[in-house]
Amino acid sequence: MKNQNNIIKIIYSTLMIGICLLPLVGMIFHPTDIPIGNQPLRELPELTDEEGKLNRNILMDIMEWYDDRFAFRPEIIAANSALQEGVFRQSSSDEIIVGKDGWLYYSATLDDFQHRNAVSDRMLFNIAHNIALMQEYAEEHGVSFAFTIAPNKNSLYPWYMPDRYRHTVGDMSDAERLKTYLRSEGVNYIDLYEVFNETDGVLYYKRDSHWTEGGAILAYRSLLSAVGAKPVSLPDEPYAYESFSGDLNKMLYPVGGMYEDRAVFIPDTSWSYIGEADNVEENYIETLNPKGEGSLLMYRDSFGNSLLPYMAETFGKAVFSKAVPYELDDIEDADADFFIIEKVERHLPTLGNIAPIMAAPGRDDLIKDEIEEVDIEGCNPQVSRTNDGEYTGISGDTPGLSDTRGRIYVSITDDTGERFYEAFCISAAGDDYGYQAYIPQEDIIGEIGNIKIWTDRDAY
Repeated sequence: MKNQNNIIKIIYSTLMIGICLLPLVGMIFHPTDIPIGNQPLRELPELTDEEGKLNRNILMDIMEWYDDRFAFRPEIIAANSALQEGVFRQSSSDEIIVGKDGWLYYSATLDDFQHRNAVSDRMLFNIAHNIALMQEYAEEHGVSFAFTIAPNKNSLYPWYMPDRYRHTVGDMSDAERLKTYLRSEGVNYIDLYEVFNETDGVLYYKRDSHWTEGGAILAYRSLLSAVGAKPVSLPDEPYAYESFSGDLNKMLYPVGGMYEDRAVFIPDTSWSYIGEADNVEENYIETLNPKGEGSLLMYRDSFGNSLLPYMAETFGKAVFSKAVPYELDDIEDADADFFIIEKVERHLPTLGNIAPIMAAPGRDDLIKDEIEEVDIEGCNPQVSRTNDGEYTGISGDTPGLSDTRGRIYVSITDDTGERFYEAFCISAAGDDYGYQAYIPQEDIIGEIGNIKIWTDRDAY
């Protein structure tokens, strides 16, 4: 009996050691060579750094490399996800929420969903004001402009969220609160929340964070109507369906998981990529279409991936950019007739945190009786230059400013006198009362002798 127990212990120990060694030994014949989620695979670290010195972090770097590459990693992650989702209705990833009926949601949208950690009213003004200045710039160049928000998935389909998340902290989300400011600033805003809620059917994928092709087409038509462009004719029913794994599904299941059908509405396209980009995921894309009309500049994020083929099929030339900050010189470079900004709901604060790079609008027609100089200790303008030397940047913060809708102006004095410009309103120094203005270098004659910061008279 004693010998039998020893044999069982040996077999058990050997089995456990074998299981532990399998991911390491398996790298010889089955290493992991596909990234999990959006993170690229780490490369095998070098023993020395760029200066030829010993890499002191070599052991840590090897461990991180192994964590990415050990054998059967995708299968192990998928098996754990299947157990967590199928049995416990939980997610194996902190980035994903497992909802009802097989729905998945992005955890980063939870604050918006629960109206928690809301941005300040001043930030909402900053966002709307900055968009309005971009719209003004576009219209002065004869370009038709529209702005839209891509709704978070749970903003449109909350009933599939787990019940434990259904409570809200505030009455409205930031996106709902923003609408009032967009209207007051005169922004040509396309409300996709309203458009989608008035449409029958589900317009987002269950296992992906984005809208379906049906949702993309609805957004496409709404945006083109807003800028006065004519959409291409599309069939009422899809030409075909493709099987695909959504982004959230891939994060939980690097292999396997639940696949969904993606509709195909344009079997034969007329457009093509020009330049280095060759897929919709690229940060900067140019397209050419000999059958299209007009030209488009579109600032977008991942929701624009499914919009791109329809836009490219419509316009003779189109430029699509994910780059931040926005550089409004793109309007001239693209020779754009139409300018569209699409921003996903959860990233709206970006528009109030980072100023676009463009010539600050001149405000020499201001009557000084309607504005007053900001004279607060600590309000010290910072002067910089853009990398290409095209603009002089003037930025800073206005401590003590408290009016939610107070605009901020910059005046500079050079050899020709004093001139006024309106600044973008951004977050700075820990609050939302910062500013940034880009003065074209060609406007400055001689040296800048004096800089003053001004605001509306009722701003205190």
